[in-house]
Amino acid sequence: MCLEVRTRDVKSWKKFDFESGQWSYGTETPPIGKIQSFSYLCSTELSLMCLNNYGDYNHREDWTLDYNNNWIRFEVERLPRDHPGFGRDPRGYILIIGGKQESNGYLPMTEVLLNDETYGNKWASIGELNKARASPGVSSSMKNGTIYVVGGKGSEGSTEILEQGSESWKIISNISLKYPEQEYVSAILNR
Repeated sequence: MCLEVRTRDVKSWKKFDFESGQWSYGTETPPIGKIQSFSYLCSTELSLMCLNNYGDYNHREDWTLDYNNNWIRFEVERLPRDHPGFGRDPRGYILIIGGKQESNGYLPMTEVLLNDETYGNKWASIGELNKARASPGVSSSMKNGTIYVVGGKGSEGSTEILEQGSESWKIISNISLKYPEQEYVSAILNR
């Protein structure tokens, strides 16, 4: 198992091997087009994707790496928003949760990118959160299929879950965050 990391100004990836505990240089890729900081980089069944997270009210800069190792604009429309949370659902699909718009404030909307041979490329809604929020932490449990949304600005420190097979989000009342109006990152440790 390894972790690969890339910054927007560097052409090659830094690769961390967990067994040896060492960093090395990985695959070389061309620079990504006009990209902002704070983007979400992930692999899908079809490609490597870079989704913009910052300053994205009306114009988004999402990219995908094609089979010829070139970055091209990912033209599948999604809800314009600034500072959403990104994550993966238990099936491996990309999630975009919450965010903010200039005119509407914090958003409760959630979307999943159905990006595989079955669906092609399309964004689909997976319901609205109970508390609108920007910059939440987003994690999924591979054990039980639950998606967790933690904190974020506007959330009042709440955590919400979407259980596998459910169509509505619910607030977990026994989890409260010490710093409720912060940007969050979350991870689930399956033990």
